[in-house]
Amino acid sequence: MRGDLYRQAPFAEFRAQLAPYQPVDSSALGRDYFAAPEPQELIYEEIEAIWARIDQADDWNAFDAKLAAIETARQAYGLSED
Repeated sequence: MRGDLYRQAPFAEFRAQLAPYQPVDSSALGRDYFAAPEPQELIYEEIEAIWARIDQADDWNAFDAKLAAIETARQAYGLSED
């Protein structure tokens, strides 16, 4: 879980510097997205794996799932579709 990384000693000063700040919308922190063990990413290796399934088997399931996951992240962060 990536959150464990930020609880380690090397990040103590960084956490201390953030302490005086508050989230713009703290209610957003209750969304399921922010309870996930890892954030949504789209790294090169994942793109390659998704493309391989499309190229080899015309299987678009992973692509559709990734788009849905990115949409969930967009909504969790309150980003507009513009």
